[in-house]
Amino acid sequence: MAPPSKRSPPSPPDLPTLLAPLPQIFAQTQTSTANHSKNVALLRKIQEQAALVTTPRKKGPPKETGELAFTEAFVACLERCLPVKKGVAVADRVLKFVAAFVQALTKAHTEAQAGHDEDDEDDDTTASRFNTEIFNFVSQGFEAKDKHVRYRCCQLAALLLPRMPALDEDVYASVRLSLLERARDKEVPVRVQAILALSSFHGQDAEDEDEIEVLGELMDITATDPSADVRQTALFSLPFTPRTLPVILLRTRDVDPSVRRTVYLQALSLAQIQDPRRLTIRQREEVVRNGLGDRDPKVRQAAGTMLTSWFLSRFDVVTSQEAETALVSVFSSQTERFEDLEFDDQYFIDLTPEKALLARVFVQRCRQLKDEERLEESLPVVTALAFHIQAQYNSLLALLEELDEPDLSEDDRVDGEQNVIEKEFIIKEMMKLAVELDYSDETGRRKMRGLAREMIASFDLPPTIIPHNLDVLRKISETERDLIRVIVEVVHEIRDAGVDPDETADDEDTRVAPDFEEEQEEGLEFGAAPPIAAEKPLHRALARMSLAKGEAVEGEAAEVQRKAIVDNRALMVLKALLERVNGSLQENSVLDGLVPDLIVPAVRSKVPELREQAIVCLGLISLIDKKTATSTFGLFLSQAQKTDGRLKVQVLQIIFDLLMIYDWRDLVPLPNPANLIDLLVFHLEQADEDLALAVVVEGSAKLMLAGMVTDPVLLTQLVLQFIFPETADIAPLRQCLGYFLPVYCFSSPVNQRRMKDIFLPTLQQLLSQEDEDGITPGQFSLLFLDWTDPQRAVHPEGRAGDEQIQVDMAVDVLKALFSEEWDDHRKVFAQLLPKLYFPEDSEASKVKEVMLLAKALRIHKPLADTVSRNALSKLETSLAKRFSKDVASWASENKDKSREVKKSVKEYLEAM
Repeated sequence: MAPPSKRSPPSPPDLPTLLAPLPQIFAQTQTSTANHSKNVALLRKIQEQAALVTTPRKKGPPKETGELAFTEAFVACLERCLPVKKGVAVADRVLKFVAAFVQALTKAHTEAQAGHDEDDEDDDTTASRFNTEIFNFVSQGFEAKDKHVRYRCCQLAALLLPRMPALDEDVYASVRLSLLERARDKEVPVRVQAILALSSFHGQDAEDEDEIEVLGELMDITATDPSADVRQTALFSLPFTPRTLPVILLRTRDVDPSVRRTVYLQALSLAQIQDPRRLTIRQREEVVRNGLGDRDPKVRQAAGTMLTSWFLSRFDVVTSQEAETALVSVFSSQTERFEDLEFDDQYFIDLTPEKALLARVFVQRCRQLKDEERLEESLPVVTALAFHIQAQYNSLLALLEELDEPDLSEDDRVDGEQNVIEKEFIIKEMMKLAVELDYSDETGRRKMRGLAREMIASFDLPPTIIPHNLDVLRKISETERDLIRVIVEVVHEIRDAGVDPDETADDEDTRVAPDFEEEQEEGLEFGAAPPIAAEKPLHRALARMSLAKGEAVEGEAAEVQRKAIVDNRALMVLKALLERVNGSLQENSVLDGLVPDLIVPAVRSKVPELREQAIVCLGLISLIDKKTATSTFGLFLSQAQKTDGRLKVQVLQIIFDLLMIYDWRDLVPLPNPANLIDLLVFHLEQADEDLALAVVVEGSAKLMLAGMVTDPVLLTQLVLQFIFPETADIAPLRQCLGYFLPVYCFSSPVNQRRMKDIFLPTLQQLLSQEDEDGITPGQFSLLFLDWTDPQRAVHPEGRAGDEQIQVDMAVDVLKALFSEEWDDHRKVFAQLLPKLYFPEDSEASKVKEVMLLAKALRIHKPLADTVSRNALSKLETSLAKRFSKDVASWASENKDKSREVKKSVKEYLEAM
């Protein structure tokens, strides 16, 4: 029997035959991503078989001949899609297939190493060698001249890096540096893909120098890249850390709405930040203010979506307005939260600032939706609310009493002051809520009126609550005269209470309940609501309200100080009243006695706070009485020059309010328009405080927009304030002028012509400033080109437009080109000429004048540079093509006028 033959080892596969299917596999992957999984498996099998082919070496391990051949064939197929431009789907599918293959290869390697010890792991594997070769190949494309190759290589890097383990250290460093360079590529798509790839190079390690470098680059790109797509991609790539947060918040003011929207949907989403408390309260308020106040509706919607996961406790509701805005947004976007709210009696007993704000915003929301049934179901009746307000006010008085204790520790004093602030806020919110309620119930109306009347007469009522108290009284009062009568009585009571401190020196904590001893409304159970507490002795209340700081004064000085404090309190109440009066002084004669008795003496006072309150009250009186305005306007003018700070701002506001209401000829000394213009220009030039300057600009803009002032000098000053770099940081000023100037120009052709007339004089003043950081003459010219465009002007029915504005502007610009004064800016003027609008019905005489000036300029004072000459030639060609026949026809029919145009041009040229 013959012995069994030995089985011969399998022969290694033939590499050309084995690798032949690769082009076909890559071709299939271009058609659809559905076949990628199948082809990844097939390609992995080919790679494993190719890895069996090795070449022995004299020393060391055999050479991986099959692996190298597979990688070369793989790269050859990949290389064909790199020059393909962006947006071609077949190339995108190939790169996705390559990324899927690398991910499968990495996964197989990880699973193979799972059972080995960490020390036994082999770093030199098929996967590591393949990945290294692929990135060596990709790195070569980063520097390619072809922008499509650079784009595809960065795109491939962005797909591969998240799918593979750590690269070889040298390869890692090379790829990182190359991507940092591509992040500054001149092509936007290349920068976008490079940034996506770089996002794989940073983590949370604050000490890794490489990660710090990459993160710093991404932050810089987010803030400075000119492309919105690049900034948006970098914003997506930034992790949420204390270091990156300022950059993220800065993008809420980005010029592009898509970037701003990304901040709210991605960078500041709850999934990204995990807890809103990682932002400070001030930062949260900034986010809400910028997001919900954005001019783009999609950005506002994104901000509202973000806020639905935030709560009131994430805001400082006492000191900010953003919490209310956020709450309104949540009510609008999540109606189920609005529908689920209920407010029982216990809710108002255990009020916090957040709960008070929630109840008040809820009531206003119901009013806005006209949902009266919801209001009746959810809120207490007026009588019960009055008792709740009373209880909160008594609690405030008790807190103030504690703060007056001389032996109170510093920590307890700080906590007590914070509690007082919160209690004030609660009372203000409840007062705002009370204004929204229905006072058809006479019992509730009387109780609320009695409470509000008693509170406003109290020295202990914080000044911040006085205006809201007046709103409640105005809502309850039957007529405005009735309200004024009540408040005047209160003012007299306040002043009478300060006559003699001994009259109220009794320290007993007696309690009275004015108008609260009436029987409760049948069927209501309010519980034992405490009566309103009597205020403490007046001298202690006054000590807490002292206007003067430092050591206490005695004798006559003490009496002067005391009287000033009492009058100041009376003026606070009077000011709040006058801000709410619509009738004239003649209709409310009860106010007459307060002007000479209270306001005028206080205006002459040397106590700054008292004088400020009195001047504002005098201004409010002037707004409802022309006779008073005429006699006091000179006082306000002098005060505007002598004062500063908040009082200056208030006086300026009074001045412009009076100018808007009354004929300026009745106010300004000497009936000469120049006096008013000189006054306005003086304040524009001399205002050294940002807010004061903003008030003057806003007031002047209102006067011009209303047509009450038309002087070109003032218009020039407003334009200069808009373009001066010194005013760039004055947001109210820039916002006002950014709205005023376009509206002023486009609302009337007459205004556009005024703007045309000031073009050259304003540019001359701008150039005299010699500010390198300011607007360039070219930018300035483009602004005026837009403002004077007659196509954008609104033409009311029955009024003809002025289509010849920029035709006349062309004449002005051409004449300026002859002047030596403008020699340094001839290029700017020449480039402006072809952009000016010449309507089809342009006046032939004006077109002829433009043609003659352009021809004379070309002959007698030719432009030096090619760009300017081409611009002038473009203008001449365009005019000749459009108007030659019309001008010739007009000249033959109007020979005398034609000669006059030629003579006018000739005389101008001779004069130059």
